[in-house]
Amino acid sequence: MSQDEFDDVDGEEGGGSPFNLKVLLLYGAWRSKHWIGLCTLLGTVGGLVAAASMPNVYQSVGKLDYRPGIGEGMTETSVTGFEGVDSRNVPGMATELDLLEDLTPYLDVARKLGPAYILGTPDPTEGDEDAGLVTRLWHGFQKTMISVFHSGVDESAEVTEKAILGAAKSLKARTNLYVPPRSQTSIIAVQHDGYSPDKAQATNQAILRALQDFHLSLYATGSIKEAAEATLAQVEHEIKVTDAELQQHTSMCGYKNLEVERNNKLIQISEDKKSVSQLETDIAGLERKIAQLNRDLNETNPIIEEIEPAKLGVSTEYKFEQETLLNMKREKAELDAKGGIAQGILENLAKKITEQENKLALVEKHEEVEPARIVPKANELYNSLFANRAESESELEDKRGQLEILQRHIRDNEDHVRKMDECRELHKEKLSYLELKYTERDLARKNLQTTQDQASLEKEGISALRLRNDASMPLQKTGPNRTKPLGAGIFGGLALGMLLAVLRQLLDPTVRYRETVEQELDMTILAVVPESRALRRIKPGHVNVA
Repeated sequence: MSQDEFDDVDGEEGGGSPFNLKVLLLYGAWRSKHWIGLCTLLGTVGGLVAAASMPNVYQSVGKLDYRPGIGEGMTETSVTGFEGVDSRNVPGMATELDLLEDLTPYLDVARKLGPAYILGTPDPTEGDEDAGLVTRLWHGFQKTMISVFHSGVDESAEVTEKAILGAAKSLKARTNLYVPPRSQTSIIAVQHDGYSPDKAQATNQAILRALQDFHLSLYATGSIKEAAEATLAQVEHEIKVTDAELQQHTSMCGYKNLEVERNNKLIQISEDKKSVSQLETDIAGLERKIAQLNRDLNETNPIIEEIEPAKLGVSTEYKFEQETLLNMKREKAELDAKGGIAQGILENLAKKITEQENKLALVEKHEEVEPARIVPKANELYNSLFANRAESESELEDKRGQLEILQRHIRDNEDHVRKMDECRELHKEKLSYLELKYTERDLARKNLQTTQDQASLEKEGISALRLRNDASMPLQKTGPNRTKPLGAGIFGGLALGMLLAVLRQLLDPTVRYRETVEQELDMTILAVVPESRALRRIKPGHVNVA
């Protein structure tokens, strides 16, 4: 993309959508190019400083000839150093390399040479008399950075055990013991990295002598018997202590039959968890039922209104007409009883009775004594729902109580099982450790028996570590690799700049780019008019109109 095209893009201005990679990365990088350049520059400077603070390393190599004794489990072929036998698979060589990893010989070198000699600040300007100006400037910069970041020890500083220990650890970290490939099986190479050729050679030579002395102190004839006796006593003491701890642990656990009780606890936990699952299901059902009852109660009125019908009684008119009819019937009955009365009177009376009956039939028999009224009454449905809810809540409380008891019971049983598992693991560890110590005791007794006879010891062969090659003088530096921190600084600065550019795009809500407008408005832009740079410099309110 040309400069004008970028100017056009910048005229559209930017913080586009975070989902548009072109707007987010390409436009964001161009918009924040100065920040990216600054971050890359800072990362480069940081990587340069880190690279300059790494001192030069010179590697010196010396070789030792290891001839293990037959008593160390080696075969006669391996003792003679016959080529073709891979010593890295031979127990004697592996054991020797492990022994030489001890810090003791490095402590002896640190005491002999002094911490100031070992931990002194490296000087990259050493031997710069014939170097060019650029090289001397670079070495001077290195010296400044090393003096800032390197924790050296001054010659005038007090020599303490702490300083000696630090120097010994530094020596051990910069020293590598290994078996060179395609060499005699008896060769052990000692590779040491120093801060100058002279110091690398001198220090490596001291390390070679210290390793020889340390080996001699381990395998000297006079000390083998004492070491075997001390080893046997130490192993027997450890067996006694471990056995006592095992007995104490068995009594402290408090379980008569650990496995049976543990299995019973696990069965009980499984049954309790099934009961808990059932209770949780019941509780969930009760909670749903109570919720439904609460909804029904909210929708039901506790009091209902009942209409009491009006009270009726025999009307006064009906009573009067009825009484009249009864009197007529009584009168007719009396006339019938007397006899001799004219038949016409009886017929007339009977006719009146009939008329009176008809008249009575037309009269309303009942009349309203009390009017109808609305009487409030308790709602039986509401009372039934209320009682059902109270019963369900009581049942729910009981279920929750049972659930809490079961859960507590499960936790208690799980705690018991956890303690039992700890007892089992510790018990197994103690037993395994005892078996290992029993094996070591048998081996120590065998070694002690071997050392009883000096002639037998000489016949088996005494282990020896002799100097094969002196420490070499490094001809050129072997490290460090300064491209790594420099490359990491450049890449880190560039990544930081890009991160800032992306964040700037994401946090800017302004609509600046054509892609953003098309995405937000769902429209296609046919053309973009670039912003004039002259207009950018005009302040608001300062435009002259002709």
